Amino acid sequence: MKHTSLTLLVFFFTILNSVAQDLKHQMISAQGASVVTESGIRITQTIGQQSITGNSSGDVVVQQGYQQSFWKILVSQNTIDTNVIKLYPNPASDTLYVHFGTLTDLPIHLNLFDLNGRLVFNRNLRIENHQISIDVSSLDMGMYLIKIKGAKLNYYSKILVN
Repeated sequence: MKHTSLTLLVFFFTILNSVAQDLKHQMISAQGASVVTESGIRITQTIGQQSITGNSSGDVVVQQGYQQSFWKILVSQNTIDTNVIKLYPNPASDTLYVHFGTLTDLPIHLNLFDLNGRLVFNRNLRIENHQISIDVSSLDMGMYLIKIKGAKLNYYSKILVN
């Protein structure tokens, strides 16, 4: 009886291993190409993305998909030293604080855009005690572009909400 039980157990594990799923680590990566057409339109596409990532007309550029190449350009064009403005915590889950260093008692306009370029937060605020706070608890997890405009500043940065 002992020998039969052991044989059945070995047989069961042999069958189980032959039909079991074999899992492997995989990685998603973005690859693609950029092309400039004869008419001067630049088309950038990632593998798996079956449509162009944007359209432009003059100074207006519309993007779609996972590529937000203009974010890097906007962040690099800040008109104020990035050491003056601090965003914390980043990533944020409930409240995002923006500390303005030497700037105080100024009216500002603050926008948050999601990865699809949708405006998800749009407020006129006033810097009080060098700081403002933003409730991000209702936002979906992900990356956002924050845009802060005022008389003395033009600031862009990326934040994460989790």
